[in-house]
Amino acid sequence: REVSNESLPMLFLFPRLGGNVGDFSMLGYGDVILPGLLIVHNHLFDNRYNESSKPRLAYLVPSIVAYVAGLLLTFLALHLQVGGQGGQPALCYLVPTVLGGTVAYAHFRGDLKEMWVGSQDDGTDPDGEGERLIGTGSTNSSAV
Repeated sequence: REVSNESLPMLFLFPRLGGNVGDFSMLGYGDVILPGLLIVHNHLFDNRYNESSKPRLAYLVPSIVAYVAGLLLTFLALHLQVGGQGGQPALCYLVPTVLGGTVAYAHFRGDLKEMWVGSQDDGTDPDGEGERLIGTGSTNSSAV
C-alpha cells in the first residue's frame, strides 16, 4: 500500500502589516466556517417570505459588517498582545461580534423571537420554505 503525503490546508495566512518579510497572521478555517454558517442562516431567514427574484440583504450586510468588525478586533488583539500570548483564537472575537450583532439586529427589527424559536409552520407544505430557498432540485426525502 502506498501512502500519500498530501495534506489539506487548515488555515489562511495573511502577511503582517508593518512586520518583517515572511511574518504571517493565521486564520483557521473554523474561524471562517462557523461564523459563515450563521451569516448564511441570517440571509436565508431574511428571505424566508421573499417572493421576488431579488434577494433581500437586510440581515446579510449587517452580518458581514459584524464579521469584519470581529476580524479587526482579532487583529487589534494580536497587535496589542492581549492576554500576554502571541496567538489568540479568532473565534473569541468573531463569535461574539457576529452572534451579538445578529441578536441585537433581530431584536431591533422585532424578529428575535421568530429567529430563536422558528416559524410556526407545521411543515405539511411539500413545496415549503426550504425547497424554495435552496433550489428546485429533487430532495432525498423519499430515499429509503
